[in-house]
This record gives sequence, C-alpha cells and structure tokens, in this order.
Amino acid sequence: NIDRTILSILVEPVKEEFGLSDTSMGFLLGPAFAIVYSLLVLPIGRYADTTGVRRNIVSTCLLLWSLFTVATGFVGSHLQLALMRMGVGVGEAGATAPSVSMLSDYLPPERRARGMSVVSIGAVVGMGIGMVAGGWINERFGWRGAFIAAGLPGILLAIVYRLTIREPARGGV
Repeated sequence: NIDRTILSILVEPVKEEFGLSDTSMGFLLGPAFAIVYSLLVLPIGRYADTTGVRRNIVSTCLLLWSLFTVATGFVGSHLQLALMRMGVGVGEAGATAPSVSMLSDYLPPERRARGMSVVSIGAVVGMGIGMVAGGWINERFGWRGAFIAAGLPGILLAIVYRLTIREPARGGV
C-alpha cells in the first residue's frame, strides 16, 4: 500500500519540481490510480477465480506495481508521473482478490476471519512504517529516492513469493 500512498507525503516536493496545481496533484493522488484500478480489479478477480494461477497473478502484479513505483523516481514530466500512477493501479488491481481467494483455500472456515485480519493489519502497519520511512528518505535523498526505496523491496518480495508460495487446491481445506 505504500506504493499507492507514498505520493501523499511527497506532494510538496513533487508539486514544486513540476510546477503542478492542486488540481493536477489531485488527479495524481486519486483518479490516475483509481480509474485504472477500478477498471481492472473485477476482470483480474474473475480470471483468478476461474483459470488463473493465483500465485502467479499476485507475484506478477506485485512485480508490476513495484517496478512502476521505482520508475516514478525517474520521471521527467507530469504526464510520465500520471502514467506511473496508472501503472501502480494496474499492479495493485491484481493483488487483493487472488490473495483472498488463496487464503480461503489455505485456511479452514473457522480460521479465515483471523487470517484476513492478519493480512489487513499487515497492510496498515506496513503502510504506516512506509510513510514514516518515505518521509525520512525524502528528507535525506529527495522524493525520487523515496519512490525508488518504496518500490525496491516489492521487486524482491515478488520473486520470493513466486518461488516459495505454492498454489493451493481450489475449494479450500
């Protein structure tokens, strides 16, 4: 989630560098991500529910959104920044539905709520830590460094996820 939200703590330096208006920043913070995400989340979820290998969908999407986050650190214009935000939306659209589907197949019904709680807590705690770390990195290395640092761990995690998580049988435990 830090990939999606880190821009919110970096508004001022990004706005200053590109001479952006509040409206332009509003587009980058909301619709640039949300429209793409909204258009893709249902078809990707359906694909995950029917024929897709969910582990591969999650790892590929994690890799994509992490690469787009790193690439944000190298943009040279408002348009490029908007395209990177859209790319993060593409990647994140494929994360939740396949992950929840896999969790449901890994855990018996009486443990699923707890499993989802752990996933939800992890996302919020990670976002909080990432926001503080992103601010700290921005202070020392600039907003571009913060985006690069936010995206790099996801690239490694995508590879580890793909190589270590097995695809559970559909239909649960």
